[in-house]
Parts: sequence; structure tokens; C-alpha cells
Amino acid sequence: MNSTLEICSFPDGKSAMLALTFDDGTLDHLEIAAPELEKRGWRGTFYINPQSNDRARSRWLNWDGIRELHRRGHEIGNHSMSHSNPQRLAQEKQFEALAWEIAETQRQIFEHTGARPVTYTAPYGVKEEFVSRLLAANNLLETPPRTYIGENTTPAEFAKILEHSIQPGTFTVIMFHGVAPGYGGWAPVTSKEFFSSMLDAWMKYERELHVGTFAETGGYAERIKHVK
Repeated sequence: MNSTLEICSFPDGKSAMLALTFDDGTLDHLEIAAPELEKRGWRGTFYINPQSNDRARSRWLNWDGIRELHRRGHEIGNHSMSHSNPQRLAQEKQFEALAWEIAETQRQIFEHTGARPVTYTAPYGVKEEFVSRLLAANNLLETPPRTYIGENTTPAEFAKILEHSIQPGTFTVIMFHGVAPGYGGWAPVTSKEFFSSMLDAWMKYERELHVGTFAETGGYAERIKHVK
């Protein structure tokens, strides 16, 4: 599914805008995704769950790795503490738990990186009204529906995503989890080489396409919306 917003103007006079986001804070984000983005002069948004990143398990980034991503100019975003389904918590009337999931993530990321997250993406991609109110109260920008790329994405399917994302007036937010097999990320892209080739394909349109973190691109889209 291609998920985009339509906007009439973009930074640097570009005709389309793209944000690349990565969920769950696995090691391949630091070892593969970030370096590949940086080769092209781009920065991404990495959404983490601090309870996972505190575990002594090799698949997750630890706080040193998260700080390194932040130091290199990538955005560290709020993906909740434990990756619990917010709709389930709301249905069970666990509103204090929902509030804690967001507030404690804010606190820990700030404590460990010195930067307070400004964007949030929901576990499992689900929207929940109580969470949306919490986000607004905490000045957190929530991702819109994102275009998923993962283990089932074929080159032909990516070609369609690419074509859609470069159309004038579109703002596309891409969701990755794992970017290569063997790192423990959920539903990873089939190979590191395929991941790199997708970035190369977008790079060919750098004259038309503005690529940035979701904090930057999503914030820009919000400002344009309010101007309208």
C-alpha cells in the first residue's frame, strides 16, 4: 500500500518529499541502515522501545548505539516503552499504562541522548484516540499511515512505490523494520544489497525529491497544512 500526503510545495524547491523510518531499534539500523543513508547525505528516523534496548540481547541496539545514531544526526523517535498494542490497552481501560508507555519513553530517550523525541509512531501501526490526545498534550507529532517495505517487497513492488513517491506534490513516509536478514529485525528486507539498491533508486531523483527525517519532513507538512 502506498500512503502519501499531497502538498503543493517542498523544501529546496523540490517537487516531492520522502521520510525513511525504521522501527524497533535493531542492530542492523546502526550497522547497515545509518551508514547507507549517510553515504547519500541523508538522515533517517529510528523509532525505539527502551524496554527492548535495555535487554542484554544481541539483536537490539543498546544506549551506546542509540546515542551514536543521535550523534550522527539521525532522529530518535518514540515507539512506546514495551511495544504493547495501544488499542488493546485502551480497550482494557489501562489508560495509566498507555500514558506511561509514552511519557517514560520520552524520559529515557532524553536521559540517554539529551534530546527529547518530537515524533511518535504507534506499535503495530494502530491509531488510538486516547493516545492521540496524549501526543497532542506532549507536542508529539504522530506518523501518518506509512508505506511498508519488508520481506515481501519484490523489486517490481518497489518500482511501484518508487514511482508513486516521486510524483509531484506527494509526501511519502516509508516504514522499515529489519533491513537485512540475520539481525533479528521483524520481516527484514531480503538482502542488504536490495536495501542499498532501493536507496540508489531514490537517489537518482535527488533533483526532484527532498529526503529528511520525519521530524523535519512531517513538521514541514504540518506547517504547510496550517498555512492552508
